Amino acid sequence: MFLNWSKFNTPYRERYIKNKVPATSGIYLLYVLMENNKWDCFYIGSTENLHESMMQHLETNQDPQIEENLKSYICGFEYAPLESDEERASALKYLFDKLKPGCMDDPGGKGKRVNYARSW
Repeated sequence: MFLNWSKFNTPYRERYIKNKVPATSGIYLLYVLMENNKWDCFYIGSTENLHESMMQHLETNQDPQIEENLKSYICGFEYAPLESDEERASALKYLFDKLKPGCMDDPGGKGKRVNYARSW
């Protein structure tokens, strides 16, 4: 499945999300800049509204690890619009298996390969 990924955006701040993220369904990836200057994916989200879900992460988060990363470190994000619930679920599973984000549990289900070739 081919996804139309946004550019990589940093920092993860309200004004960037307001200006860059549409209110459409899709998936998104959150990254933290590590000490070795490499980006590490720590969360993958699937949502009916990218803008709303990404803004909610700036409020009190139920996951203290996500909250700690966003408040204390340099974070970045990218997203891809994706309408179908089924396609979002299969893309989420594939990306989870590939990136192994530390702030989420295995979403289950069957993954479907998506384009994802980042150089960082």
